[in-house]
Amino acid sequence: MANNLESNNRKQVRKAIGLDLLGYGNLIHRNFITWCEVLSMKFHYKDRDLITNNTLLKYYTNQWDILVENRLLLEYGEYIKRDIPDTYEFYYRILSEYAEDLEKYYPASLLPKKKITINQKYQFNYN
Repeated sequence: MANNLESNNRKQVRKAIGLDLLGYGNLIHRNFITWCEVLSMKFHYKDRDLITNNTLLKYYTNQWDILVENRLLLEYGEYIKRDIPDTYEFYYRILSEYAEDLEKYYPASLLPKKKITINQKYQFNYN
C-alpha cells in the first residue's frame, strides 16, 4: 500500500542510491534533524522544538522533493535511467551535497516565536 503513495521521482532517486523505502525515509529524516540542528544553532532555538514540529517536517519534505530529488533527476536523470552499475555511492554523494544546500533555506514564518535567551554573563565576545 505504501508504494502507491511514493512518487515516481522518489522511487527513481532511492533506487539510484540503492535504498529501500524505509532506508530512504530514514535518510530524509536524518537530514531533517541535521537541518533543524543548524537552524537551532543559527537562531538560538531548542533543537527539540524544531525536530518535533510537524509543519517544519512537511516544509522540509517539500523542499527535499524540489531541491534534492528533482534537481538530481534534472541533472543526472538520463544516467539514472540507463541503470549504470556501481553508481550508488556517486549518486549518494551528490544527493548529500544537495541536502547540505538545503541548510541555507528556512521558513522564517514557520519558526517558533520563542527563542532560547543567552545569559549575557556567559556570552563571549571576540573583538
